[in-house]
Amino acid sequence: MKHIYCLMIFICFHSLHILAQQSAITGKVTAPDGMPLQGVSVAAGDANVKAVALTNAEGLFAISIPSGVSALVFSYVGMQTLTEQIAGRPVINLRMMNANTQLEGVVVTALGIRREVPAVYTVAISRQLSDDAYHRCRLSGS
Repeated sequence: MKHIYCLMIFICFHSLHILAQQSAITGKVTAPDGMPLQGVSVAAGDANVKAVALTNAEGLFAISIPSGVSALVFSYVGMQTLTEQIAGRPVINLRMMNANTQLEGVVVTALGIRREVPAVYTVAISRQLSDDAYHRCRLSGS
């Protein structure tokens, strides 16, 4: 019984130690013109990503950072990927910069395009059927 009691105390203190190692960082991400950016990916860690968050419609984010992570990586389509050192800051506000890259190729697809069948064909077919029906009726004596 004494061993179980000691084991439970060890597990409680160990879990508190693990929880104490995470910290929360909040902030706001804006475009070069100062407008908030929605959908910016905020990743904790350079090589090994440990946590990820996205900015909301106001450009705000909140992310829990595990211990040992020293930088946040911000990425967004059409913007430069930026790495920001945490350095113990609880709030990080960032202005993204436009990427000076050009597209190498564009693929155009024809999904959703419908072709209209001219009504002339429909009328011609129905007229032909009508004429045939007329001749059949006439030949049968009606």
